[in-house]
Amino acid sequence: MQVATNPEVNAKTGKAKVEQYKWLMTGAPGELLYLAKTVLEIDHSYQRHAKNARVLKLAKRWNWLACGVLTVAKRGGRYYVVDGQHRLMAALKRGDIERLPCLVFESAEMRDEAVAFRDANKERRPITTFEQWNADLVAQDEATLFAHAIITNAGRTPSQTAGPGTVRCLSAIVSAARTSRDELGRVWPLAVQVCAGNALHERVLGALMYLECNLVEGQSVADKRWRDKLVKLGYKGMLDASQRAAAFYAKGGPKVWALGVMQALNKGSRTHTLSMRGEG
Repeated sequence: MQVATNPEVNAKTGKAKVEQYKWLMTGAPGELLYLAKTVLEIDHSYQRHAKNARVLKLAKRWNWLACGVLTVAKRGGRYYVVDGQHRLMAALKRGDIERLPCLVFESAEMRDEAVAFRDANKERRPITTFEQWNADLVAQDEATLFAHAIITNAGRTPSQTAGPGTVRCLSAIVSAARTSRDELGRVWPLAVQVCAGNALHERVLGALMYLECNLVEGQSVADKRWRDKLVKLGYKGMLDASQRAAAFYAKGGPKVWALGVMQALNKGSRTHTLSMRGEG
């Protein structure tokens, strides 16, 4: 039978890890209070600049669970928001929110707050694309559900890693599902065909989507003529063409990748060539 171990104690010495390794603790636990939003202040001497777009987004779709609690320092009888200024500014825009849940810590000086702000934000990381994907899937985000359906119907699996049976460029597909779904519907089967046996590369999908959205009227990469040429160009050919364009323009991105692929498709043809709007 396996003996249960206490993670707080060093199994070899029997000493508390806090004592043995001299782990540090700063300050005292905070107190949970519901404070009127109007008494909360922001000290701009150490706070980062607020993003108005983020404030407006939070205000338009307020979510109490996502709000959680604001971290607040009480200094000189006044309440300063250490972590949560965007949430506070969003709440100030709404007439149906009067108080906010705050974890309040006693603060002797502004320096303590600046250190807490720095440490809290330094250790925090943005969520990954795959974490965002999973959250949106559980939240039943419509564009993510659509993207998930076309990926799985193609016999692939959304993943953090790129491979012949997975799809990693999830944010690009979701973005296309939101803004250019008709074009995505025409391009997706072609991207899957070209990438068969390989990773579904973002450069392939990005080039095809940009072309489909920006070709002159009456042209489509999904038409048989261009579909056949793209299949003949193949996976490696598309990647090489997009890479050559990126090297020539000294930058990447869907437009540059599309220009490279379009040049490869038009090579050797004087008539019946593809052309994009605004490219002359």
